[in-house]
Amino acid sequence: MSTTNFLLILIAAMLGIRWFPSVAYPVIVIALIGWALNEFPKWRDRRRREKAVERQLKADEPIRNEFWAKHKAICDKYDPRHEWNEGTSLPAEYTREMAELNAEYRAVMDRWYNQ
Repeated sequence: MSTTNFLLILIAAMLGIRWFPSVAYPVIVIALIGWALNEFPKWRDRRRREKAVERQLKADEPIRNEFWAKHKAICDKYDPRHEWNEGTSLPAEYTREMAELNAEYRAVMDRWYNQ
């Protein structure tokens, strides 16, 4: 609901309460009940989806940790003193091993970064 619509409904409710309280209060209560019945299923479904994503990410945590351990091992193997920077040319073996590692764990890492 946009802010403008909300403010218009609020003004109408205030005027109704001021001039027709015996009609306005039941209408407001019925409108709130209708709104709640409409929004609750949306909220419940959204919450279920969020919980499913959380469960999936929690299940992926050991695999993610395994990926980072392998990633660190490859980095340490080819650059034990951590001296590489943007101007350093990378060995072809390093690039190949990292590409294989990334391909192996692509689905898990995509789920993690696209959460």
